[in-house]
Amino acid sequence: MEAVILFFDDKKPFEEYSRYLPIVSEKRRERIARMAKDADKLRSLFAEMLIREMASRQLGTAPEKLDIAVGKYGKPFITGYEGYDFSVSHSGGAVAFAGGFSAVGADIELIRPRRVNASERFFAANELEFIKSHGNTDEAFFEIWTKKEAYSKMLGKGLAAGFGSFDVTDENLGCNFFTQKMNGYVFSVCSEENFDLPKLAEMTETEFIEKLSERL
Repeated sequence: MEAVILFFDDKKPFEEYSRYLPIVSEKRRERIARMAKDADKLRSLFAEMLIREMASRQLGTAPEKLDIAVGKYGKPFITGYEGYDFSVSHSGGAVAFAGGFSAVGADIELIRPRRVNASERFFAANELEFIKSHGNTDEAFFEIWTKKEAYSKMLGKGLAAGFGSFDVTDENLGCNFFTQKMNGYVFSVCSEENFDLPKLAEMTETEFIEKLSERL
């Protein structure tokens, strides 16, 4: 299992990065073209670039040779590599990736004032108690939220899994979680694998582009 967070400046104009569009798929380029905000375009562009960089390294192939498809509930996968799974998420000026040879889900969120109505509607009693007893309720909210997102992504169902149908504080949920807070974000990974991420890797956009460029 590998995981990494890419930090970039989401305030920059997309035009500065448009030269990297040929790296991503035609579908991604079409999706980006329909987006109105430069920040959304940047997040989408960096998301696929990060997928191609990380997955190609794990699979031992060239980034441009990966064929990224989408499953029934919107979870992306790479065709031709059965058993390999990955998950990508973005928020603010960060894109996160987790991948390996077991089912995995990942989510990253910028910490901001918590959505009380959302937590009351979708969170279990133990999850609400975790938030209430935490010293920083905003941080605690997004720890629970990212774990729920990661778990549902691991299942391959996304929001269709029904956030109110499971409790991420339940030790019998049947998966393993990793959560880390850094630079104002909360990042969570969920996998069936008993994995260990003692140090979460992080990259700046400059470091990332240099690494990817070396392999193209």
